[in-house]
Amino acid sequence: MKEIYRYRNVILLSDKTLGRAEESRVWFTDGSAADLDRRAFINRGMGKIKVNPGSDGKIAKDVRTETLLFQGGNTIALQGGDLYFDLYQSHGAVTSLEIIGTERFHSAIDVYETVQGVVVETPDRRVKGEYPEGRIILKAPGGAAVYIKNRGNGTGRIFSPIELLKIEIKGSLRLKCSIVSNADIKIDGCGYVHIENATKSCTVELNGSGNVRVGSGELTELKANVNGSGSINAAVIAHRAELVLRGSGSISVAHVIGQSHEVRGGSGSVTVLKRGYQHI
Repeated sequence: MKEIYRYRNVILLSDKTLGRAEESRVWFTDGSAADLDRRAFINRGMGKIKVNPGSDGKIAKDVRTETLLFQGGNTIALQGGDLYFDLYQSHGAVTSLEIIGTERFHSAIDVYETVQGVVVETPDRRVKGEYPEGRIILKAPGGAAVYIKNRGNGTGRIFSPIELLKIEIKGSLRLKCSIVSNADIKIDGCGYVHIENATKSCTVELNGSGNVRVGSGELTELKANVNGSGSINAAVIAHRAELVLRGSGSISVAHVIGQSHEVRGGSGSVTVLKRGYQHI
């Protein structure tokens, strides 16, 4: 069996073919189904299904902490295999980076400063299935630009308001953000991104079984492209929308005021709950 989906640090393992996924619920092509929030599943065919709890923020034992300070720039780039991090807003112009991990994690992590800001590259986990070897905690001025590239597992939480989020997930990273002005999200795999509030623009491309949720906001433009069984749920007001679906996934938008270009190919669904201006 292999990992095929994650929801809130709960891992779904199976040798079956994934049909589609929506938040905690997963459906397989043979009629089997699983609910990761309830840790329950129904197996209706050949093959195995297993639900495992994830690391939930825990890391390996025998760790030490090191703190680094950076003065320049307002850009943060995070990349690597396993990527476990928290980003908070600082009260000054200094960006701090706290590294918590094993000796191997400290020796393998790569941190350097550029004119634009800070770059952090984390190593792959040495032994899969065990707790992560380390995590990082950042404190940066509000309005930063955050670039993320992930090729493995991980969880991230961004509590600070940021101007730009540009993220590329090729693994199963789970990210939760508070306020993002401009978001550019690409998931090739089973990653998950939740933005509580988006304020300007949002572009999402899903290839596989990824999941993106935007809780609120008013956007000048929303672009959503799903290839596969992924899902995008945007509870936003969009002045312009481009919604393209190819596969068994889903795209749902709360309200599109102006022009909307929609394409649906496959068994999935494209839903716009309200259109045009609402008169009181």
